[in-house]
Amino acid sequence: MTVSDLKALLKENGLKIKGRKQELVDRIAHFVHQHHSHAAAMGATTASKASTSTTATTRTKAVQEQEQKILEQQEKELLAKEQQIWNEDVVASKKGRDLATKAKADAEAAAAASEAEKVKAQRLQREHEERLKAQHDLENHLKEQAEKETRHKAQLEKERLHKEQLEKEARQKAQLEKE
Repeated sequence: MTVSDLKALLKENGLKIKGRKQELVDRIAHFVHQHHSHAAAMGATTASKASTSTTATTRTKAVQEQEQKILEQQEKELLAKEQQIWNEDVVASKKGRDLATKAKADAEAAAAASEAEKVKAQRLQREHEERLKAQHDLENHLKEQAEKETRHKAQLEKERLHKEQLEKEARQKAQLEKE
């Protein structure tokens, strides 16, 4: 990434944008690590919001919003079904249904609640995996940048030594010509 790319990413996340390139890279790495730890501690709601900004580089916002709407719709439908079953149970109790019917309604309500929890757990798992992938991608990118910088420095050092050797040989040749 260029310095301007790094600064744009920092600005997008509300971080300081001044400094040398390595400082910018370090600041991003620290933010990702800190943000990931904080998101895990804050629970599902905060993690969901954090994953939206963290995974913005891997998926489009429109796709994320569509998936979020689908998951929210599924949760709403499951909660509505659970509420309907509960309401039917209340009505059935008022009409004097027997215990077996009540137990069946309770089991259906529990199944609906369990299904809602499964959907929520799947969403949270997917968001967690996306955050981990984004963090891994950033770490790989930063590692590649560090390796590239190390190779570049090694090449510059090699060129410097070669230049010194040529200058030394030129001085020796000039010395020999004087003698």
